[in-house]
Amino acid sequence: MMNLKSVKKLSILFLSLVLSAVLLLSFAACNFPSDTESVQTTSEEYSGNKVHEVTYESNVYSDNHADFEALYAETSNSVATIEITYEYSLLWPMGKQTATETGTAFLIDAEKGYFMTSSSLYEAVIDASGSVLSQEVTLSDGTKTGVLQTFYEASTLTDRRGNVTIESFYNSDIAVFQADGISDGVYTAEDGTKKQIAAVTFADSDDVSFGEDCYTIATLSDEDDDIPGLMDINIVTNPHNTHESCFEIGNSGGGIGGGFFWNNGGFPSSSENIFDGSVSYLIQTGITVQDGYEGAPLFNGDGKVIGMINRRVEETTYYQNNDPYGISFSTPSADLVASIAVLNDEDGNNLGITILTDESFENETIRESILSNASQIAHAGSTLAAVEGSSDDYFVADPSAEIVFKHREESDLTGMTTAERIYSQNYDDTVKIIAYKDGYLAEGSGFIIDKEDGYLMTNLHVVNTLSGEDATTANRNVSLDATYYAIFENGTTDRNGKTQFVLLQVEVVAYQKQGDMAILQFVNPIYHEDAEGEKQSGFESCITFDTAVQNAGSRVVAIGNGLGYGMALSTGVVSVAESTCNAAVYNFNMIQTDCPINSGNSGGALFNQSGHVIGINTLGLVLDGYDNVSWSIPARAAIEFIKNVNDGKESEKTVHIVKTENRANIDYSTVS
Repeated sequence: MMNLKSVKKLSILFLSLVLSAVLLLSFAACNFPSDTESVQTTSEEYSGNKVHEVTYESNVYSDNHADFEALYAETSNSVATIEITYEYSLLWPMGKQTATETGTAFLIDAEKGYFMTSSSLYEAVIDASGSVLSQEVTLSDGTKTGVLQTFYEASTLTDRRGNVTIESFYNSDIAVFQADGISDGVYTAEDGTKKQIAAVTFADSDDVSFGEDCYTIATLSDEDDDIPGLMDINIVTNPHNTHESCFEIGNSGGGIGGGFFWNNGGFPSSSENIFDGSVSYLIQTGITVQDGYEGAPLFNGDGKVIGMINRRVEETTYYQNNDPYGISFSTPSADLVASIAVLNDEDGNNLGITILTDESFENETIRESILSNASQIAHAGSTLAAVEGSSDDYFVADPSAEIVFKHREESDLTGMTTAERIYSQNYDDTVKIIAYKDGYLAEGSGFIIDKEDGYLMTNLHVVNTLSGEDATTANRNVSLDATYYAIFENGTTDRNGKTQFVLLQVEVVAYQKQGDMAILQFVNPIYHEDAEGEKQSGFESCITFDTAVQNAGSRVVAIGNGLGYGMALSTGVVSVAESTCNAAVYNFNMIQTDCPINSGNSGGALFNQSGHVIGINTLGLVLDGYDNVSWSIPARAAIEFIKNVNDGKESEKTVHIVKTENRANIDYSTVS
């Protein structure tokens, strides 16, 4: 599973990848057709809002990040490099071959020398009936030692919630080995001196929250050399990702690179869902995962292990041939600890592994649904099975059913980082958007701009089924013949013992061709509960625009549906406040950031450090060797579009109003 390198290939038909993806740079380059039909020009070019300084005294905070220097010194001693040399068989006449896998491991029992790592390092042994020739462990100071015993398979396990059977440790990407020469927290270094080594302490992954600091210490594995002890820091972008339809993976019938590595030469024979009880959820982070990071510990800002890193995702069920960045996944510590308990008690090994856990373990505080009446939402048709064999991930609400949201208590923002504040204030005002037609779908992002009547904003190319027919025409041709849904990440329902994401139908109200913007509206009647529990019309809150020009270097947070994995955070800074790179196409300057923007992020909100929306994430540079070059439509341009819609102003090439009866009801808010 967990390497997530490949999934079954799909034909998306005319709902092109571009529909759900961030536009390629070529989509917005200055090589559009020269005829006047392709681009609408205006007499006055947008030069940006001239308000260059803005302060919000009540909302200006200082980030309080972890002391990563001190944390590295405290925890690096627990991390080691594991190198596995194995033998495998290829088809005749090639015969037997040898290969080496290098990954990272972390000490879980200092008394007996037990380490945990990723079972993906043993994939050839498992899938190709290979055999391990040797294993070498390199400790943090360079001392090398061997392996006494390894456990990467178990017969039948039960997950800690007792509802699903686990076939093997390999299924959950967990392996445990005992290193030679470590006893009672002491080992002999290569110079003959005795040195101490410490085991990690586990923290409960169920308690992890959006936006909190995290880091890893890992080994970078290269063809020529391995570089151990590398520290990567970022944030938790989604603490409990359960979008199982996006995690389908190829399961190999054998050969090198088999199992979850079919792109490396394996022979895929089936598809397997990782949420079979092997893991309860995956922790999504912004840490960049390299070769050799497999099995590395994921630490929180207190230096405690909340997960184990798997490989960086490269493809998903709905997104093929992408080079994503800022998206990686880890096995949660809750399942790591449960697996250790199995080794100790259930499979006959009785290893007696002693681990350290913080006092919060087993609190089971995973997020609850924001829907007050989730169990009463009427069912409309079957679940959305966009791809044959996909998991039963979504639940489609009846379009006439009332949707009632719970009251949202104000959070104490003291001591929070920018990302944590953005999540607390705005996350439930953002949505994943699906365009669905004839059994196929494409995905994007959006956010609520109006409380009373339930209006959303997104990119036009997210909902335009013709946007991908020719990249040079962009939104020249528009077709809105799909069915559109919005999904709140925390808007779930429990049906027949299974948690599903609720799909709420939306429809297009208006769009702007040249500016690549669209306004949507919820079909369902929307209500919320106030502080007294009384049902009130509309949403309780929505985003607030900030039209001020941001300073270069100011911190930003993007919320979007990267690669279809659901709404997650990503962070960065403003690179260019008013970039002219794409002005010839859009007729306004863009905001350029280094925020990771992937396919599916299109239409999502870009927030400043005060929690206001300053842009719509639209473009990402997708050229080999270039990461984190992204552009967003400025808030001022979005507001001008909204005003034109409210005023009923249409233009043949720019503003098109689809629902004239509601065109004057968009009551957006702005701070400037």
